[in-house]
Amino acid sequence: MIAVVRRHDTLDGWVITDAPTALAVLHDPAQWSSDRFDGPRPVEYDTWVAELAAQDAGVRELLALTPQALVGLDPPDHGRMRAVLRRSFAPGAVEGWRAMIAGEVEAALDGIVTGEPVDVVAAFTRPVPFRVVARLLGLPRARWDALEALAHAASTDDTATEDRAALRARLVAERDVMRFFLAALEEPAGGILALLRGAVDDGAVSAREAAGLCREVLVAGSDSVGHLLAGALAELASGPVPEDLSAFVEHRLAIDPPFAAFWRRATSPVTLGGVAIPADGLVQLAYAGLNEGAARHLSFGHGVHFCLGAALARLEASIALRAIVDATRAIEVAGPAERLASPAVNGHRHMILRLTPA
Repeated sequence: MIAVVRRHDTLDGWVITDAPTALAVLHDPAQWSSDRFDGPRPVEYDTWVAELAAQDAGVRELLALTPQALVGLDPPDHGRMRAVLRRSFAPGAVEGWRAMIAGEVEAALDGIVTGEPVDVVAAFTRPVPFRVVARLLGLPRARWDALEALAHAASTDDTATEDRAALRARLVAERDVMRFFLAALEEPAGGILALLRGAVDDGAVSAREAAGLCREVLVAGSDSVGHLLAGALAELASGPVPEDLSAFVEHRLAIDPPFAAFWRRATSPVTLGGVAIPADGLVQLAYAGLNEGAARHLSFGHGVHFCLGAALARLEASIALRAIVDATRAIEVAGPAERLASPAVNGHRHMILRLTPA
């Protein structure tokens, strides 16, 4: 009998290896908390955080400010905060952004469809999704560069591999992102910022929670779509162009999801797949492997944590790939590609391609 839950070889946790068991976990947030979605951390993590907080006012400020984002929240707070954004990311509302997304894609095409080698990550798959999110948030263009730099500094490929210095740098950058959005919520704005300002005024969320939602929209709406696009372009450069690009997007999501895995924490002792998991034990949901046995891929999650931005990701990817395919007669590898050195995120730092104009 094949084990459906097995001990992880190197991390302090267990891996779920079949879709039905994963779905059972995703459907039971009371038993399986999302508050450790990023998984195991270095054994020194809590000590480092305590030391940094004692030494660094910036770290203390962040720990006082930052709420968990949706991805790490459990009911009922998860549902309360998600409700603020639900209508904005419904498929019908997202469809209304089609022209704006197409405009940002078209504006960037001249930078990559040149017939010359180009790093498509730097020139297209990273900046275009960021610009889309910046517009959705309602940020003026004059502030885009500052936010992009802050967001890059605050991101990490994998918390399990951070050392103390990297952890401090990320925490301080996270503080600066929170400061940015707390200030932006006080300024005249449209888009999602205006919506969240109204939610703060109505008492639906706190200002800190609204800033956390801005941060989540930024990460989920830019990093994940960028990784999806880069992987899709890599496959297009090595094979024929598919007729159905929407189906191709789903194929890419299934075999190479932007976020390779999330984790859940047992809130009490439990037996899962015949394996005893203690309270606070961590189990990994490794989506690419789980998708092999699922009727539909799980790369957007499932249950209460189904990705709020799923419709946006699908629309952005389809629009961008259609524009690139229509503008080119050949997509070829023209130099080295460098993937992120992370077991948690499927993405590229660099990818050199040659896109020959049609």
